[in-house]
Amino acid sequence: MIRTALVRGVLAGAALVSSSSTARAQSGPQPIPVSPAPAPSPIPVTPAPAPEPVPVGPAPAPSPLPVAPLPTEGPSEGAPAPPPPAPPDTTTGVVTAPPPPPPGTSAASRTPPPPTAAPPPPYWQPPPAPASVPTPASRRRLPYTHDGFFLRAAAGPGWFHAWTDSTSDTRRFYGTAAHVEVSMGGTPATGFVFGGTVTYDRMFGVSSHDDVVDGDEPTLSGTTFSMNVIGVFADWYPDPKGGLDLHAMLGVGTLVVSRPGGPDVDNPDGITGAIGAGYDWFVDPQLSLGVHGRLTIGSLSVSEFGNRFAFAGAGSEVGLTVLVPSLVFAVTYH
Repeated sequence: MIRTALVRGVLAGAALVSSSSTARAQSGPQPIPVSPAPAPSPIPVTPAPAPEPVPVGPAPAPSPLPVAPLPTEGPSEGAPAPPPPAPPDTTTGVVTAPPPPPPGTSAASRTPPPPTAAPPPPYWQPPPAPASVPTPASRRRLPYTHDGFFLRAAAGPGWFHAWTDSTSDTRRFYGTAAHVEVSMGGTPATGFVFGGTVTYDRMFGVSSHDDVVDGDEPTLSGTTFSMNVIGVFADWYPDPKGGLDLHAMLGVGTLVVSRPGGPDVDNPDGITGAIGAGYDWFVDPQLSLGVHGRLTIGSLSVSEFGNRFAFAGAGSEVGLTVLVPSLVFAVTYH
């Protein structure tokens, strides 16, 4: 029954809508009345007022800044440092005081904290570099410098002269000579050389002359003379990088006399020394060539027996002085 009533209501509504639509279609659309738009009214324009002139006057002189007097005494030990003054106001030129500390704060709380300590070093550190060990002067070899090991070989011509110490009848000997020396040593101090040396002098064409001709003059035909010296020497270079060299030698010398096919002759011996000077030119960092003068002096003595005599005679003991100047050419490694 309720469903029948609902169906009837729906059908009645649909019939009403259909009838109104049919009537509107038969009558046609109604025109909409349009009224004309009003004309715009003109906007009034007001002219802008002219700007007034600004009076220009001289700029006012800046006022001097007030300077506070310096304190006569510094702050007491333990008191906090006063706060720095505030910067001046650029608009007014007046220095403003800093604001007071907040209430309830003490001087200790206003003191800046102490600087923090440096951090401790790391547990592992690289080992330090080894220190350089100075080299002793005796082991140091510098180029073109007279230092360290010393070795010299020299040879050159000379002159031989000797005489006996007899006051009644002095016998003199003359001849040419050839001088050879070999020296080896070291440099214990700057420019100072010390070592051992061996020298050899070979005489040629030796002749003799007696102050008194009494029939005891020796026959030197075929007789050879040579002098051997073993000793120590010292050389000094005033400038270790230069070439000037001063020389001195002291040793034991023997004058060897030999008669081929005849009786032997006793050989005089004794203290022998030498002095000299020269100059060396470096031709290599450790090698030099030079020219040196030498003067060898010997104080010798001999005892002659039988027919083995050449200096004084049989059964005589005589002293003999030997003098050998020479000019040698040297090769030095130093």
